[in-house]
Amino acid sequence: MTHSLDNNIIPFLAVIITYFGLLTYIGYYATKQTRTLRDYFTMSGKAGALLSGLAYFSTQYSMSTFMGVPGTIYKVGYAGMSVSVPGIAFSMVIPALLVGRRLIRLGHRYRMLTMADYISDRYESTLMRALLAIIMILFLVPMMGAQTIGSWNYF
Repeated sequence: MTHSLDNNIIPFLAVIITYFGLLTYIGYYATKQTRTLRDYFTMSGKAGALLSGLAYFSTQYSMSTFMGVPGTIYKVGYAGMSVSVPGIAFSMVIPALLVGRRLIRLGHRYRMLTMADYISDRYESTLMRALLAIIMILFLVPMMGAQTIGSWNYF
């Protein structure tokens, strides 16, 4: 199968410039609306359940989900769904229903912005905050590398 490339780069550049222009405008507008660090992290408490759910979904699901799960299902059949269905329950539904609401109430009551704030307050230790930072670096940096490799290999 032979592929031909269109040499007209104008539509591509128009889309990219429009996209970055829109991002710049949104960033500028949001900067004008943001007064404190709390405003930045929590949208001044204005984020509803739908927006919070979408933000949580986008952090939990990544290239491994969109490439790995369909590949597993293709390879082993519908039994491969046993990987993704419990994953959805344990990574989205249960945290949202059992943990999320309580954390939001605690965050509003005690003015906590991040999970590190909660953990350090819960255990009354700034050492826990440092430990959480180290754990996040140890686990998130390799995961980001895997996501980059996965997206690179996709194209």
